[in-house]
Amino acid sequence: MTDSELMQLSEQVGQALKARGATVTTAESCTGGWVAKVIT
Repeated sequence: MTDSELMQLSEQVGQALKARGATVTTAESCTGGWVAKVIT
C-alpha cells in the first residue's frame, strides 16, 4: 500500500471508531511504528 492509501484507510477507520465511541490500541514491533504513524 502507498502512504496515501494508508492515510485514506486510517481516516475511514478513525471515522468508524468515532461514530461508535470506540478506540483502538496497538502494540508494535515488526511494523516499526507504521500503524501509529498513520492513525495519529
